[in-house]
Amino acid sequence: MQRFLKFSFCMLLKYVYFLLAIVISILYFSFAGEAQTDSTSLKITGQKSYTFNLNYGWIYAHSIDIKNTAGAKPRGVSFEIVNRSTDTAVWNKYGSYPSTGIMLTYLDLNTPILSKSYTAAYIFEPTFRLNNKMDFFIKTRIGLSYLTNPHDSLKNPTNNTYSTRFNFFTAAGLGITYKFNNHYSAVLDANFFHNSNGGFDQPNRGLNYPNLSAGIRYDVESNTTPTFRRIKDTSWKTDKWNYDAMAYYSPKEGYNYVWQHKRKYLFGAGFQTSYRISSLDALTLGTEIYYDDAIGSIKRNLGDNSSNVYTGLLMGNEFIFRKIIFSQQLGFFLHKNTESYTDIYKQPFGLVYHRWGLRYRLQKHWYFGFNFLVHGHVADFIDGRLIYRF
Repeated sequence: MQRFLKFSFCMLLKYVYFLLAIVISILYFSFAGEAQTDSTSLKITGQKSYTFNLNYGWIYAHSIDIKNTAGAKPRGVSFEIVNRSTDTAVWNKYGSYPSTGIMLTYLDLNTPILSKSYTAAYIFEPTFRLNNKMDFFIKTRIGLSYLTNPHDSLKNPTNNTYSTRFNFFTAAGLGITYKFNNHYSAVLDANFFHNSNGGFDQPNRGLNYPNLSAGIRYDVESNTTPTFRRIKDTSWKTDKWNYDAMAYYSPKEGYNYVWQHKRKYLFGAGFQTSYRISSLDALTLGTEIYYDDAIGSIKRNLGDNSSNVYTGLLMGNEFIFRKIIFSQQLGFFLHKNTESYTDIYKQPFGLVYHRWGLRYRLQKHWYFGFNFLVHGHVADFIDGRLIYRF
């Protein structure tokens, strides 16, 4: 029971951080494309800053397949260039002062199995004023990492964490700044870093590592955080109910009859309804059906010719930022045949799964987006999808 509770807490923490990273990143895109100040807004010059950080972390070995990396303690440095907006229009819309910028990071992952990591990422960092000396911030980064020692059947066969040199990077954290004067501040934050290739190649157990960072920030103009009275928007109440139909496709990795890697296909469709509960949130309920020939190729090689059609029921939440919607859903399979896949091939495929989606409105009714399907801590596939909103 103790091991189960520890595992459940760690997985919950991982999912919360991942959710936080995606949500705030979408906020970045929405803010970057739409934030503006009208003639009645009080505008303060954007605050540009440079931050140098020292990073120290520890590998979270979430699966028995990557226990050989447990105990490794990544360490390295990062450099950030950000601009913070402090006008009333942004404060009224988001209730914070967002910073956007770039981060460059080098990490020694502290084990020859994983080797080293080089990362470039976008930053979005909402800031909240605590007092004249201190600010609280929520920080997220999304980008790409170059990992130097991927899985290789001959050269590095024990690396089950990642199998491609280039991997998606997401990170989220919380922290504080303490201002020594109008230009220099100390920065301390706790983060959760994640690398994965989204299931495009195997093995792909994913690289997860909590870490702490401490640094010095220099603001070119000023690091003063203003205070404004916020006026909330209630126009969303005129459009509470929405209905979506969608079709999706994924070029998933599978095998031929002699277990050689071969790109297979997965396609599906779904329908959902959503109910708006605030300017930024909606509750969702939906269903989906898809055909997975990649898992089918594995099952056929194991002598299992059962159906490769899967159906599921989904419920969850949407975060809505103008033309961008981020969704997270908990799914329950209503139909699946995966006994040989889980019992013989030893891959996770339970009755419960979760989905993480991002979509962009092309026109009034049409959206295009991407969506991850994940079993526990293992990404199954990422699909591209077209959605019609009634």
